[in-house]
Amino acid sequence: MKISFSRKTRHAFLLVLFLPWISLCAVEQIKVPLGGSWGDDPERFNELILAGDLTIVNSETIPATQKKIVTVRGVIGAALKQNIFVFQKEGLVEIEYQYGNANWDAKKYQDFFDNFRRMFESKYGPGTQLNKTSTPQLDASGVTTTIAGYEWEQSFCMLDLFYYTAEKKNQQYRLISVHYKMP
Repeated sequence: MKISFSRKTRHAFLLVLFLPWISLCAVEQIKVPLGGSWGDDPERFNELILAGDLTIVNSETIPATQKKIVTVRGVIGAALKQNIFVFQKEGLVEIEYQYGNANWDAKKYQDFFDNFRRMFESKYGPGTQLNKTSTPQLDASGVTTTIAGYEWEQSFCMLDLFYYTAEKKNQQYRLISVHYKMP
């Protein structure tokens, strides 16, 4: 007994079969920023720092984790405060971008964060919400903190987006950070 399908039925079947694969292929690959690669040694980034006329504002080594953390300013970007390069065993494992502007209110920060999230979702697909908390400190300082975070994970690179706030009466600290990490 031979079963025969019409041409429309076959096309519909193939479309249903391959549609999930097509949508997976549409997601861009998360790449290490600044043309880097995971495992690059600090010398490669020293060359980048010199070529870009950037300034190292801090460099520290944490012996317990074998990490070297280098904080750099001068990379061009809207509201970009500084970059942090993390090396472990002399190889690049993370690049963090820290954004903020003293003239922005909470709404402007939230909009900036949401724009990043939408941009990353359009490129890399839906992110995983890591946390969203607003908890008053239990100590006598009276500081209220909020942390919102999302993560996009691929086999070659992870991307985290965080929005931090700390507020006490008329004092506020706000920061948006984007972390590219080796998985």
